[in-house]
Amino acid sequence: MRAHFVIGGVPVRLDPSLPILVAVFGFFAILQSGDPHATAKFLLLFPLVIGAILGHELGHAFAGRAFGLAPFVILHALGGVTVFPPRAIRALSFGRRIVVTLAGPGVGLVLGAGVLLALVYGGLEPRTLGREMIELSVYVTLGWSLLNLIPILPLDGGHVVAIVLERAFGEAGMRAARVASIVLSLAAGASLWLLFGDPLFAIFGGLLAFSNYRAHRHERTARDEAPLRAATDRATAALAEGDLAGARRLVEPVLADDPGGETRTRALHVLAWAALEEGDLESARRRLAELPPRVRPDAYLEGRVRLRSGEASGAIGPLLEALEDRREPEVADALARALVEAGRVDELRALLESPARARDLGAEPLRRVARGVEGDAPALGAALSEALFARFADPRDALDAAVARARSDDPSGARAWIDRAVEAGVDDAALRARPELAALREGRLESAVEAER
Repeated sequence: MRAHFVIGGVPVRLDPSLPILVAVFGFFAILQSGDPHATAKFLLLFPLVIGAILGHELGHAFAGRAFGLAPFVILHALGGVTVFPPRAIRALSFGRRIVVTLAGPGVGLVLGAGVLLALVYGGLEPRTLGREMIELSVYVTLGWSLLNLIPILPLDGGHVVAIVLERAFGEAGMRAARVASIVLSLAAGASLWLLFGDPLFAIFGGLLAFSNYRAHRHERTARDEAPLRAATDRATAALAEGDLAGARRLVEPVLADDPGGETRTRALHVLAWAALEEGDLESARRRLAELPPRVRPDAYLEGRVRLRSGEASGAIGPLLEALEDRREPEVADALARALVEAGRVDELRALLESPARARDLGAEPLRRVARGVEGDAPALGAALSEALFARFADPRDALDAAVARARSDDPSGARAWIDRAVEAGVDDAALRARPELAALREGRLESAVEAER
């Protein structure tokens, strides 16, 4: 998952569901209220709510980074989540896990306290836009933080309880925290509905209870499938070492137990890779077809299978996706083969026309693809090297374009790109190192001498 922006080294992604929810709430609660400041309050609601949730999640994120974790923040309609590598967060000490958990609401409490002081001592007149926005800020910061301290999962207070119970009773403690969260969610939602007469409290409590029920089932499945996952891990390691028969022996009993979810997906991937490496293309395709519904196969595997099946055009998309994810030489080489066999480079040129995608991927993987294409299809390779030079302005790409033009029997184009390469900083030694340019280089020097005369 790609970040939309980075704050203090923490990647952050804003899911569209959050601004949509803010807009819906603002429309009904503010724009329909007849408030003279309704429009301004509606517009200010977006940075206020999103900023408060972001501050909360960054509290978790920065605390985790202080302990060596690599967080990723996602802001969504239910508030937000700070994702840490599961093994890394569980490897933290008891005290550090508590600190990371409480850092989020801690930021909100500090911000809320400051806003509350501004409300009390700021001297703002009642019914002014400034005072009303500060009052709303108190609810958004302090209210959100206090809500998160309720001891119900997945709220932060619930996570603190779960960490304590897990430390005391192991996995049984986590199960107890889930069951308690289900009961408390339903009880709290029903009680608040009866107390205030608003069924939204019951709906919210029901959603929390359902969330915990699903998580409880997922965790139980994960515990039951732990031995199968271990066998799949060993099969993956055997596959990486080239022991195809060993990988199959380890993973076939896993599928016989009919696991679900990720375990089944990984087992099928191992068998598909083993079949592909053995040249059994039909078995590889069959294993991919057995993947659970709505599960995408590994992009590199899918691209390789399509390429071996003679579907070069269909392989380009998955291989390009794999290159963006992995940036590995073998992926670049497979993509180059697909582009050559398909006889087009449109998708890669489109990527280079996107500054963000090209910057994220970097020049080196793309340069390897261009050179791989140039080896078999010089004209296509020239087009890619020229597009690379247009995006990154690297002299090596101009030199590659000149070589590709020379190899594709385009001397005038090659001379033009020699000139551009020299203008970009390519020296005479680099030109001499490319034998394809020798005759063109001599002609260029002779033309320069004649021009001086």
